[in-house]
Order: sequence, then structure tokens, then C-alpha cells
Amino acid sequence: MREKCQSPSSQSFFKIHVEDFGKIAKADIELSPLTLFIGDNNSGKSYLLTLIYGLLSKPFFDLFRQNKDFISKRFIPMIEDGLSGKTERYRFSPDDFGLLERTVNDILERDKKIFIERIFNKKIPIGKLAVEFCPPFPEIDLCFDAVANDGEMSYLRLETRPKKCCYSRLINTSRFMDGIDRKSLVALMVSAIIRTLLAMDRPAYLPASRTGFLLAFKSLVGGSIEKAFGIAGAVNAAGNADKLTVPVIDFLKMLAAFSTDEESRHIDYRARTAEFVENKILDGKIIVTKTPVPDYMYLPLGFSESLPMFVSSGVVTETLPLWLVLNKPGINCLMIEEPETGLHPALQKEIARALAKIANLHFPVIASTHSDIILQHVNNMTRLKKRPDREQVMSKLEYGEDDRLGSERVAVYQFDASDGGTTVTKIEYDEERGFAAPTFIDALGGILDETMDIESEEFSG
Repeated sequence: MREKCQSPSSQSFFKIHVEDFGKIAKADIELSPLTLFIGDNNSGKSYLLTLIYGLLSKPFFDLFRQNKDFISKRFIPMIEDGLSGKTERYRFSPDDFGLLERTVNDILERDKKIFIERIFNKKIPIGKLAVEFCPPFPEIDLCFDAVANDGEMSYLRLETRPKKCCYSRLINTSRFMDGIDRKSLVALMVSAIIRTLLAMDRPAYLPASRTGFLLAFKSLVGGSIEKAFGIAGAVNAAGNADKLTVPVIDFLKMLAAFSTDEESRHIDYRARTAEFVENKILDGKIIVTKTPVPDYMYLPLGFSESLPMFVSSGVVTETLPLWLVLNKPGINCLMIEEPETGLHPALQKEIARALAKIANLHFPVIASTHSDIILQHVNNMTRLKKRPDREQVMSKLEYGEDDRLGSERVAVYQFDASDGGTTVTKIEYDEERGFAAPTFIDALGGILDETMDIESEEFSG
């Protein structure tokens, strides 16, 4: 019997199972509103983040179109009556969700090597790759609508409930009426339902070395990014292809196409958090030029003249991409490597606050970090939420409701590298200690022991 996903109070989204993936011997990851990967360098954290990005974006959803024959055999009976006009609505049942999960995993098992190569732009060994959707499932209805417009046209409308996550996806089925194209319709339908279950199907990925990418992206604008660094990348002087992973390519494309003119940037909670990043971390404003390929400028607080990125500090160049995500419409998941890079310990606490605020506002965050300060702040916020006098403490510390974190909304995984491969362990929450991370405790304890030895030698001499 497989392990069940956690209860609804855990606020989990879905679960990922991998085995023999690169350096990772085995990992079972259940994504939460705030998911942290901690542990050894070179242990596979970025590999797993990249894989998760692939499962949330185009490389994954392309698999459904490419497997339309396989999918249609299982799902076309569901919509046959609707397309023929015999029914106007079909409600997904628990058995249907089970069939959906089995179908996804059958496709992953069949195409996992191709899928991995498309994400990483190179071949990486993988033994097992499977996903598990976590109940309770939303109510999903397939609605078949007839609309008169120069003749009768059929539409398949996907409705989800409860109301707080209700939305519709409209698919024009008029071009899918023959038996062959109807398979494409089923693939689109399954893809739309999967996006609904994942609830984070438009991720933004902020890689490590953000400063380098930010300073170089204008040399790689537009389609030239994929042309130079995609699967058919350019060949360098050594005869090797210059390639980047899909999330890094997408990050460069975001830098090259970002605009502040879109209305979605004024969504209240995003605007508030973007302002927090400017005030508490950047200590200034970000200015984006209105040019075909934008320039990013930094205006320090109290100054009248803005600075280009190449003379701005590492705090600015490393943190600016986070500000961009908060001002970019459509993004519903943040994935970030080492958010603490270039930050003083005091600012590491503030970046932890920013991540908590984002995760608290229905915008899941998945981050890899080597910062014990970030984890300590998360622990502080989970303990704060449990204090009976939390309102007084929050007032004293100048924290708001969006700073607090319920421990059930956080998942922490430790990566331990060894000769036999990396083991990934979920750190369980302790009511007294919070998330106690051996990787940080052991390292800091070792430094303390060394300090005591040195001082002991000095004073005994």
C-alpha cells in the first residue's frame, strides 16, 4: 500500500517520487506552500529543483500532446456523450482522478528519459519518476456548450470548485470533430485538469549566479537564447555544445521580455511584498526602461540619479529577479536557488521574511538554501504563530499577519551526500525546536569545537 499524502491541513499540493536520479538515490518530496531544500553542496538540490520545474511547465505538458493516442483510449469515453450532444456536463469522480494519476505515471515511465533530457539539455540517468496527487480533490466538471457563431460550434469548458479556486478553461472543439483530432482534444482536456491539480503550473525559476545572468542577458536576447543554449545549441571552440537547462533559459527570456506596463503588477499582495523587498533589502527602487529589451536600473534611497546594474552591489543584482517575479503577471509559483547569496546576515532574515510573505499569500515557494538564518527565521515564525500572546509580540517586533507561518504550511528536506548517493530526508517539526537541521547543527558545532580547541591551546601554552 502506498503512503498517503498528508491531511488537508498540511496544505500540500502534490508529491514527487524519484529514485536513482543523478546523485540522488531516493527522494519523496511533498510540496507545501513553503518547501525548503537544505544540505550538502553538490548533493542534487538544484537537480531536483530543475526536475520539479519541468513537471510544472511546458516540457511536462508537451508529453500529453505527444501521447494523445495513448490518452484518448482511456479518456475519450468520458466526453463522447458530451460531444455528441447527449449530455451537457460530466463530473470527475474519485475513480477518474485515480485513472488520471495512473495515466500520468504511465507516460512518465515510458518517456522519462526523453523528458529529463529536454529539461536539462543532456542525458541524466533516472530509475523512477512518479507523481501523486493529494486529496481532497476539487470538484471538476466538464461542460459541453453549444455556441452559435456562423454555424454551430462546440466548446468544452472545464469548471473547478470550491469557489475560492473556481475558474474556467475554454477549449474550442470545432476543429476536433473527426476521430483523429478528437484525440488532441482529449490531450488538451487532460493537460488542463493536471494544471488544476498541480495548482502551480506557471512557475518562475531564479537560478544561482543571478548576477552573472542579469549582466549578460542582453547579449542573449529573444529567440537567440534558445538557439544558442537549447538542445541544438551552438558548438564552442572545444567542440562541445553550449547548453543551459530549461528553467535557466526561461529565466533569461523573462529578463529579456519583462515589462512593468501590465495591470497584474498592481495586485495588492504582490505590490506590498515588492515594496517590502525594495524597502527592507534593496534600500532603493528598481527602474525598468520601456525599450524592446529592457534595461534595469537601481535608484538608491535618497539619490536622484539611478545606477546601471554593472555598478550596483551584489545585493541588488541578486535580489532584483525576486522583485521582477512579484511584478510579473501570471506567475503562481516561485522557485529560487540560494536566496541568501550576497546578503549580510541581517538581510538574510529579511529575505526569509519575504519568502514567508509570498508563501502565505497562496503563491507557493520552493527554495534551496545554505542559510541557517533563513531556517531559524522560519522556526521563529512557526513558534510565533503558536504563542497565546502573539499579538503583543508581533506588535513589538513589527511583524504583520503575513509574517506568521503555520508549521503545517512548511516542509523541510535535508540532502546528505555520500559515496552511495544522496539521501533525502524530511525533517519533522518539533514543537520545542522547530525544524532542527543536522546539516547546520553539525557544521556550527564543529566550528565551535575547533574554536574551543584553538583557545584552549592558546591559554594552556
